[in-house]
Amino acid sequence: QDRIGAIGSAAFDLNAACSGFVYGTSVVAGLIQAGFAKKVLLIGAEKLHYAMDYRDRSTSILFGDGAGAVVFESSEDGAGVLAVDLGADGGKGPTMVIRSMGSQGEPSPTNDPETFGLHFEGQAVFKMAVQNISASAARVLELAGLAADDVDLVVPHQANARIIESATRRLGIEADRVFMNIAELGNTAAASIPMAISDALDAGRVQPGDTIVLTAFGGGVTWGSIALKWGDRTQPVGVHEGELPETDMTAFDLLRENLDFYAPLHVDEPPLS
Repeated sequence: QDRIGAIGSAAFDLNAACSGFVYGTSVVAGLIQAGFAKKVLLIGAEKLHYAMDYRDRSTSILFGDGAGAVVFESSEDGAGVLAVDLGADGGKGPTMVIRSMGSQGEPSPTNDPETFGLHFEGQAVFKMAVQNISASAARVLELAGLAADDVDLVVPHQANARIIESATRRLGIEADRVFMNIAELGNTAAASIPMAISDALDAGRVQPGDTIVLTAFGGGVTWGSIALKWGDRTQPVGVHEGELPETDMTAFDLLRENLDFYAPLHVDEPPLS
């Protein structure tokens, strides 16, 4: 807020893991539709690498860091959020969780790698994700009075390609109406949908007046879907010219602290070099 000069505007965090941007969009839509806000900047940002054991390739290769943002504003032309579906099941939370975090965890990362980091039950998460994404998206279409054939583009949370393909196939939506960029960016949790929207716009996949479905499943466990009608603007109003700082460090150098932290879990494996 300070860096963009928006002093005085309301600012708060909302955490719903990979479903965060969908949950955030529902809050933004409610604020605007109730007349409590006219223009809202919604940011999805994640730093997942700190919880990754990079020697555990079954999990660490799936995730990335990222950030994306969307500006929402009130409109009189029929564009905007048409319907919202949200859900959660706290009983399934242990299937996908960053251990030693949260109100019952350590206030800072513990020195014991056995009790820190991402715990991820792949098969259970896959089944729940497919079931809940497809069911939530179907519900939001029903709430909006739409059928699958009315959807121009689905922009899902970029969990993994198999989840996305299985869920959208259940909905009866062909692959050419589904946007994916996971091969380039990985699973960036709450950042994945806004970054996918940006890439979809750059690729010409979003046209004025398109009916778009955002859908996600994440830790908690949480899920949700948004049906929306895109407005007139599909071209950027400007280009940010910021650059990442240059570095001479290698990938191993950048990850050294992480690799050293989790090293006790891999004493029987060959050393990294």
